[in-house]
Amino acid sequence: MIKSGTETGEPAEPYRIGTSAKILETKNLKDDRILISVRGTERFIIERITNQKPYIEAYVSQLRDHDCDPQISNDILISVQEAALKHVRLNMGLNGEWVRSLDLSWDPAQLSYAVASLIKSAPSVKQLLLEEKSTEARLKNELDLLMSSENKLKTRVSNQLNQNISKQ
Repeated sequence: MIKSGTETGEPAEPYRIGTSAKILETKNLKDDRILISVRGTERFIIERITNQKPYIEAYVSQLRDHDCDPQISNDILISVQEAALKHVRLNMGLNGEWVRSLDLSWDPAQLSYAVASLIKSAPSVKQLLLEEKSTEARLKNELDLLMSSENKLKTRVSNQLNQNISKQ
């Protein structure tokens, strides 16, 4: 992700930590743009930028979590999974949809990355999650984000339901 500058013109300054990605789907738009759906595959850190134009090229190293410890509390894993399910249900509820369950990993690092992709937040918040070295700290931060958005989402769903009822 670009930290400063623009994608075109003068060289941009990227964040040092990023994610390599697998392209899942592309869709050509009428105005010569392309929508690209991707899934992050692994975190990396930029060691050295070797070229700025026409696009950034760099030597990178793969990053591993500092505490890929399977001993992370089951209470945290369960709390994050439950909060993520509520989050997805509320977001789907805004579109009149519903889901019974989510198939989320019990592996702490994989769970943390899956939940980060579900959270709708500013790119700077997503970058902070990506840069977090500790899986446990990332999960706790995600739980805080999920909990803080829950009441806002409940209010939005309630307002939308009331609007739909009043139209009938």
